[in-house]
Order: sequence, then structure tokens, then C-alpha cells
Amino acid sequence: MDRDVRTVIVLLALATACSSGHDAPAPSAPAHVDRHPDAEDFTGGIAWHVVPPLSPHAPSSPMRAAEYVVSDHPEATLAVFHFGQGEGGSVDDNIDRWVDQFTQPDGRSSRDVAVITHGEAGGLPITYVDVSGSFRGMRGGETPVAAEDQRMLGAIVEGPQGLVFFKLSGPVSVIGMAADAFAATLASVHPAG
Repeated sequence: MDRDVRTVIVLLALATACSSGHDAPAPSAPAHVDRHPDAEDFTGGIAWHVVPPLSPHAPSSPMRAAEYVVSDHPEATLAVFHFGQGEGGSVDDNIDRWVDQFTQPDGRSSRDVAVITHGEAGGLPITYVDVSGSFRGMRGGETPVAAEDQRMLGAIVEGPQGLVFFKLSGPVSVIGMAADAFAATLASVHPAG
């Protein structure tokens, strides 16, 4: 099976996994995904194609290498970060930080309900995170926010110039609608150049 197809399947499993803390069975990859024409972005030595309904948006913070919004849902954003070789913390540090920004209504640890998987695209290792709950962290211009019924799909790509972080976050229903686009965008990741 082609590596990019495997990556799409892994991401779709991540996107559709319930909050049981277990990996979900892998669903079939989408038959066809439209891409924005000429919408290849790059940072940290990697490049990718953004997939609708994700639309390019001017970054709301200078810390962001790129930013996208879910069409007709500006409250849901995909932020891309790259801090440089050896900067921004380890993969595990970032997973812990992301997951700890959520609390669960039943008092369980968000680490117990988060789905964390590993894959690759374009020969680059990627760690994926899917977590839902009450968000208590930073968003937008990196200002503190609190919101109920939120979801984050995250991916950390081990690029040639350091880690590149992808965080799609917003209301559960909107993130669910954009999950296939997130999966396809990450499946398009490849070394730049």
C-alpha cells in the first residue's frame, strides 16, 4: 500500500475515533478530495497542499508560519508553527501541552481519552493527536480562552529543519466536518524543494 494512502487512512481513523482512548478501526480513504489550485505552502523544509474547506487566512500571530480557517466557520482554525531546528520542545512535550489544554466533563484525564497515533507522509514521520472536551488554553493571537465542546486535531511533522506543528481546533461539529480535509492536507506533506 502506498505510504500516502496509509497516512490518509491513519488520519481518517484519528479523525473519526471516539473518545474511548483506543485507536479506531481504519476507514476507507475518501475517493476524491478537491485541492485549492496552486495552494502549496511550506515551512521548516516541508511543503503541503491545503484542502477545502480549509482556506488560507492571514496569520493572527507572528508565531504562526501559516493559518487557515474552515470556510464559513472562522471560529475553527488550522495553525501551522515552525520554530527552527531543536526549538519548540519535543514531540512528547507538545502532545502533553496540547492534551492538558482540555478537561473532561466526567473528570477523567484528557490523556486517557486522547487518541495518539503515528504515521508518515512523504517519508517524514508524523505524530497525530485527537482530543475533545472543554478547551482551557491559548488560541488565536495566543490569548487565553475557555470554551466547551471543543476538539483539536494535531499533527507534528519531523521535518528536515525541525518540527512543524499543525493544530486544527474549534467546535466539535466543525472540526468533524473538516477532519477529511485535515487528513488530506497532512497526507500531502513532503520535503520542500
